[in-house]
Order: sequence, then structure tokens, then C-alpha cells
Amino acid sequence: MREKRKVSAFAVQVVSRVAAAGFSFVTVTLSARYFGPADYGVIVTALGITALFAAFGDTGINTVTTRRLAQNPGRHDNSLMLSFTLTSLYSVFLAALAAGTAIVLYGESGVAELVVLLFPFIVLQCSGSGLTPVFQVHNRFGSYALSEVSAAIVTLATITVVIGINGSATAYAVAANLAALARFLILTTGATKLVRFRPQVDSAYWRLLVRESLPVGASSAIGVVYARLDIIILSLLAPTTQVGLFGVAYRIVAVLAMLPGLLVTSAFFGLAQAASQPSVMRARSTAMMTTLLRIFLPVCMLGAVAAPQIVLIVGGSAFEDSALPLRLLFLAILFKAVNTVQGSILTSQHKQQAVLAMGLSSLAIMTALLVVLVPGRGAAGAALALVVAELLPLCYMTVRLSTAISWSAVARGSVSWALLAAPAACAYLAVVHSSTAFWAVGVAVSVYTAVCAVHYKRKAHLGKLTQHAREE
Repeated sequence: MREKRKVSAFAVQVVSRVAAAGFSFVTVTLSARYFGPADYGVIVTALGITALFAAFGDTGINTVTTRRLAQNPGRHDNSLMLSFTLTSLYSVFLAALAAGTAIVLYGESGVAELVVLLFPFIVLQCSGSGLTPVFQVHNRFGSYALSEVSAAIVTLATITVVIGINGSATAYAVAANLAALARFLILTTGATKLVRFRPQVDSAYWRLLVRESLPVGASSAIGVVYARLDIIILSLLAPTTQVGLFGVAYRIVAVLAMLPGLLVTSAFFGLAQAASQPSVMRARSTAMMTTLLRIFLPVCMLGAVAAPQIVLIVGGSAFEDSALPLRLLFLAILFKAVNTVQGSILTSQHKQQAVLAMGLSSLAIMTALLVVLVPGRGAAGAALALVVAELLPLCYMTVRLSTAISWSAVARGSVSWALLAAPAACAYLAVVHSSTAFWAVGVAVSVYTAVCAVHYKRKAHLGKLTQHAREE
């Protein structure tokens, strides 16, 4: 029953994320076409800084709280509310720090003005994220999913009004703040149905929680900086037009980038419970990776092939130079997704030091590559730096978890899904390039995929017959 609930929880989040992605796609399209590469670059930079500081609101507190409660079953409303209160108080400090940082880095520019106006966004985002353990412990993500969809709808509606009244880039802050408010209200309403929602203060407990959270928080902080450093360095070393080009490409893949986090959020509680049971841990880890790759392999393959047309649909001809960064980002997001799941598996086994070491190494590599590549290559250089920086943790953690994940089972369960995307990619290329060669390759891959599907189906059937025979 609990396994079905986990699958259901992830399915709810995926469906909500797809729905929110639809609204976000329209929002990005309207914004990019209305503001243009330069102004959109200012918006992307400001949102990158605010998202960076908003993500610091966790600092590992949510993860440690969930892990504690997973290993000590029972009702723990006090622990959940203490964690939420600590995160909420911390968010005010982060919002002030974000505003000060923007003023120091960008002076009196539009970027600094936008970040200051986004002060409520940071506070509301951090406070809402502080409720994550409530939904993880109870394995109920309906409110979580609804909050994401509602935030996307509010953002789209507000941006439509801004465009209708010929508003400036600074008006984008209104959309972000209103969306964060809608998300926070829905999350708090949902949390009140699961726990006694009364913020509490306990300085002694907070000290213990912060002390235990530091290693996890350090890994999380590195991941947060890693995710936003490209935008910040790009904005400092390249024209805002390049930031706009990169921003459109990144916003297109942003939905994919969030899916691994949703999968981890849904499954981490179960992983933590199975930490002392290697066989159960192996089964759950394998299932997580298979689910992830079934989604990412075909989507990233099709996205990389159709990148030029996707960019034209979203931003128009003004953003056609975003095609190459988009292709590179699809590859980087695929690597990052695998790394996110593997990192959560190591964290559930109390091996966060390894995740921290890999995070530091990747951050150092990416920073060096960004400084070298961005001045000459702009948005494409930033995307290439991400791809290279993801390779080190990918190789290391894959070897480290070779016994914790059945990679042969992952391959059998996910590679065939990628092959299903190959005919569609070939058909697309055949139409675009008017080439019969691509049609021939597509037909060949389709036949091969069908043969593989029949083979694995027969093999699975024989396996079941053998198992029944042994039982008898």
C-alpha cells in the first residue's frame, strides 16, 4: 500500500508539473517576445539572484527533519512546526541579504531594483518550502501540486496584464510576488489538515537541528550556487542580450530540471526507511532511476533534435541563437537528473560527505570554465560549462553506487523508452531536411524497438513461469 502511495504521490506531482509547465511555457513565450533579449536578460538575472537566496532557505533542515521522522515513526507535529518556524525566520535574513548583494554587484541598475522589489518573493518561497517535511512525512502531495499549478496560473495572468498596459521589466516583480503568495497560502492550508499548525520556538532544539543539518546544508548550498552561478557570472562577464538568450534556453528546460527533485521528494522518506536493508534499498533505488530515465531519455533526445524550432516558437527570430545553448542544456539536464537521484540515495545512507565533495569539485570546475568560456562564447559557453561540470559527479557516483543500483535492470527498463523517441526524431529530421535517409533510419529503429519489446516481454513471461515452478 505504501509503495502504491509513493507512486501516486510522484504521479500527482508530475501531472501538476506538466500542467504548470504549460502555463509557464506560455508565460516565457509572452515575456521573451514582449521584453526582447536585453530586457529579458535583466529579468532572468534578477530572478536568478532571488531564486539563489530563496533556495538557501532549506540549508538541509527539511532533509534532516524528514530523515529523523522516517527513522522514528510516530506523530511529530512539534518537530515539523519547529522546523517550519526556523526556516521562516531565516527567510527574512536571506531576503535582506539578496537585496544587499544585488545592490553591491549591480549598483543602481534595473537588476538591483528588481531584486529589492522581490523581497516578499524570497520570504514566501522559503517559508512555503519549510512545509515540505509535512507533506513528505504524510506522503500527501495534493496541496503541493496545487500550489505549483496555481503559482503558474497567477504568474501568467499577471504577465498578461503587464503586457496589456505596456508595463516595464520591473512590473515582473509583481507577478513573481503574487505567485509566491498564492503558493504559500495553498501550502499552509494543506498543512493545517495534516498537523496542528502552530509555529513554535525552541532555541535548544534549533541548535541541535542546525548542527545536524550543516553537512547536508553545505551540499545543498553548493547545489544551489551551482544551479544559479551560470546566470550570475554570465550577467557580469557578458552583455544582457547573452543573458536573455541563455535565460530562454534555460527556462525551456527548467521544468525538466525540477522533476528529479519531485521524484526525490516523493521517495526520500522510503529510502531513509530502507537504509539498513540493502535489498530493499537496491530495489527502491533501481526503481527511482528507471522512472527518471524513462522520462528524461526520450524527452532530452527529442528536445536536442528540435531545439531550433522550439526556440523560434518560444522567443521568435530574436532568440534564434539560443538553439545551441538549448541543445547543450538538454544534455546537462540529463546528467544532472541522474546525479540528483544518486545524491539522494547517498544522503539517505548518511553518506552526504561524498555528495559534498563532489559538489565542491563540480562547483570549482564550473566556475573556472564559466570564467574562461563566457567572455568569448557567451550563452553557448555557459551551457558547455554545465555539461562538462556534470560529468565528474556522474562518473564518480555511478561507480560508488554500482552495488546499490541494478544498472542492468535500469537499462532494460529505460533504454527501450529512448528508442521509442528515435523514430519521432528521425521523422522530424526527415521533414525539416527533406531527406528519405532519415525516414529509413526511423523505420529501422521502429522495427528494432518492436523486436526488443517482444523479446523482453517473452523473457519476463518465462521468468514468471520459472518462479511459479519453483514455488510449486
